[in-house]
Amino acid sequence: MLVNSTELLYNNKKYSLSISICILAEEEISKLDFLRDHYKKENPILFREWKQIRDHKEKLTTSFIEGLKAVKNMSKEQYETAITVRKSQGGDNLIPYDELIKLGDSFDIKNLEKFDIVKQDGFYATFRDDNWFSILTDIPINQQEAISFTKMLALKLAYYDLLLSFQFDLINDSTFEELQNNELTKKMIEINKIKKSNAFQTKAILASSALKKFYKIKQ
Repeated sequence: MLVNSTELLYNNKKYSLSISICILAEEEISKLDFLRDHYKKENPILFREWKQIRDHKEKLTTSFIEGLKAVKNMSKEQYETAITVRKSQGGDNLIPYDELIKLGDSFDIKNLEKFDIVKQDGFYATFRDDNWFSILTDIPINQQEAISFTKMLALKLAYYDLLLSFQFDLINDSTFEELQNNELTKKMIEINKIKKSNAFQTKAILASSALKKFYKIKQ
């Protein structure tokens, strides 16, 4: 499983490969999210849609775009309910409804597409700007570790959230209490506790700085 492989590589200090596998896993989660959405709405998948979702850059952006569409179709009350669920899972700094709607018009989707280049640089050495470059040889080890760790936690949250959405889409009589007692929810709470720690914030700043310096990715 890609999620477990990411953690295994991280624990063995293979940070560049961990980063690449993490981004690959994000792509596959995006594909699963796409399939779940079509299953839920009982919509057939068109050939052009399937061809599009198989494109690596498209997979990195589809979840965000589709998620934003879903939010725009929510009432403010529905969104507030979703926020309540997120907070119960340990999430914080959640964007208010009105600000999130505006975000869609200003968000630079190319930021997400650049992670396809990051993924390639973790697997291979590439010739770019008259020089050979790879994450392993050209990004300092502490920055590699910070990127790997922060991406890994974000991946786990996305993965557990997707698994929960499968479970509770199929169980129509589920309650908020059942959601709270779910093992996946408990795992999400633990991860969000880590994300609130000073140690994580330090890593997040270091990772963001590295991604901005080497890839011009703004986070």
